[in-house]
Amino acid sequence: MLSCRTAPFATMLRLRRLSSAPHPSSPMQPDDVDVLTNPSEKYVDAFMKAYGNERTVFKKEDFALWQNSFDDYQFKLTCLKGTTTVVATSHFVTFKPLDESKESLVFMGFGWMDKHFRNPAALKIQQDICHEVVPDPKTNMVGHINLEAARFWHMMCGLEYHPTAIHNAADVGYRSFYDVSDMKMDGSGGEIIDSSGITIRNARDVPKRDIIEYDQRIHPYHREKYIISHMLDRDGFAKVAYSDKDGKVCGIGQSIIYENKMDCNIGPLYADEPRVAQTIFSHMLNDIQQSGKKVSRFEVRSAQMAPNSFRWIAPFLKCKPTRSYVCNFVYKHWAPEDIDLSKVYCPTHLQLFMV
Repeated sequence: MLSCRTAPFATMLRLRRLSSAPHPSSPMQPDDVDVLTNPSEKYVDAFMKAYGNERTVFKKEDFALWQNSFDDYQFKLTCLKGTTTVVATSHFVTFKPLDESKESLVFMGFGWMDKHFRNPAALKIQQDICHEVVPDPKTNMVGHINLEAARFWHMMCGLEYHPTAIHNAADVGYRSFYDVSDMKMDGSGGEIIDSSGITIRNARDVPKRDIIEYDQRIHPYHREKYIISHMLDRDGFAKVAYSDKDGKVCGIGQSIIYENKMDCNIGPLYADEPRVAQTIFSHMLNDIQQSGKKVSRFEVRSAQMAPNSFRWIAPFLKCKPTRSYVCNFVYKHWAPEDIDLSKVYCPTHLQLFMV
C-alpha cells in the first residue's frame, strides 16, 4: 500500500506495438506501456486474473464501490502497450476534512507491481504517474507502506532512503489470521462479556445518519457514501450498538466474508469501550454461524497507536492473540489529526483509508 497526488491525468500514455514490448528483465520506458484510469471491465478482469483474485480482503466489486463513493477516485492500471498484460496498479482519493478550515489530503494505496517487471525504470514510471495525479509538491499524501514499497515511498517524497527505516511514519500496522479452529464459533466467547446496557441492532435496520455520525467521530473526513455502502455489503454482518442509558450509538462493526479465499475480515470495529466492541463481534459471530456460510479464517488488523486493537478478541479465541508486522502508516508533510484511535478496534479498509 502507498501514497500520492491530485489532478486529472491523461487516461493513457501512448506506446509501441506488442512486438517491441520490453522483455520483463529489461528497463521499461514510458512508451512501452498504457496507463489507464478507471479502466473498462476487460482490463479489470485481466487484473483480477493476474493478481486480484489472490488478494485478501478484496473483491472485484470494490472498484465500483470506491468509484461511486468518491467523485475523484482514480484507479491506475499499467499494462504493456496494446495488451491487457498487467504490470502495476495504484489508486488515489482526496479526503476532505469535516472541519473546512483544515487541509485536505490525498491517500494513495493498492500499490502492486508484477515481480517480473520490478526494476528502477518501472518504478520511475509509477512515480511519474503519482506526480501527474498530485502535481503540487505541497499536497500532503498518506498511505500504508510495507518494507518492499519503502524505496518507492522515499523516492516519491524526496526523502533519503534507508533499508531498515521508514521516514515520516505515524503508526505501525499489524495483521492477525485466526483459523476457524482457533475461534469459539459456538458463541461461548460472548458468554463472559458484560453486555449490560447495550442494545445491538442490524445495520440495515437503523437510520443511516446514526452510522455516519458515529463514523465521523472517529474518522474526521468525508466518506459518507462509502461507509453506508460498506456497512450494507451483501456479504457482511454489520451491527450498530446503542447505549440503553441515553439511546446514543456507542459502536459500529462489520464483518465481510470474501469468497475468493473465504476469509472473513473484521472492519470497521469502532466502539466507546472494549466490552461494546466485544458485544458487537459476539453478535456478528453468531450471525455468521447461523448463516451456514463457509469461513476458512478471520483476518484482523491492528495498530500500535490504537491501544485497544490487539487483545480485544481474546475472549473469542482458543489460542493467545498473535500478530505480525505488515506496514507503516506514512505521511509526506504532516500526520492527520483528530483521528480517535482510542475507539478503533479494527480499521475499516486499509487499502483506501487511514483507519
